[in-house]
Amino acid sequence: MEFTTTNLLKGILSAMWEMNELFFMAIGIAILALVLRVMLDLISHRSKIKWYLGKKQVQELQKLTPTKFEEYIAVLFGSLGYETKVTGGKGDGGVDVEAVKDGHVHYIQCKKFIASKVPVGAVRDFYGAIADRVDGGKGYFITTNVFTLDAEKFAEDKPIELVDKFKLMEYMKMADAEVSESKAYV
Repeated sequence: MEFTTTNLLKGILSAMWEMNELFFMAIGIAILALVLRVMLDLISHRSKIKWYLGKKQVQELQKLTPTKFEEYIAVLFGSLGYETKVTGGKGDGGVDVEAVKDGHVHYIQCKKFIASKVPVGAVRDFYGAIADRVDGGKGYFITTNVFTLDAEKFAEDKPIELVDKFKLMEYMKMADAEVSESKAYV
């Protein structure tokens, strides 16, 4: 190839075009990365808002009377497909709500612990109240706080599900989803 001004200009233009393609590709990749980052931030923000709202709901539950808390739990389990009956009060035998699903009776103890963790003694007492009644079902010990490590260890091999405030928030989200789904079919 002969060195001429035309060839030199063609070479420069060709190099500039290739650089422009790379430049525009780099800008496109940067824009795509920015859009993905914004979308991830929005998803994260929504999750934080949902967690905050769940936490606020638990704080509102802590303000309820024991009877109203039991009624709320009965409604919550009702929206999860259980047939429920509040049995709490004096002489309840350690069971606040009975919930029936798939032919099995489940027993629920509702305790609003605000300042302290649920001790092993409370879980042991609940187990004592339901041990001879559980036949295919299980017990749910539900609290607006958390359980001590001893309480968790005690319940490990028992037909008891410990529902602390975090799991309670999950149940509330599940119930909300169930209610939303059932409304979609109406």
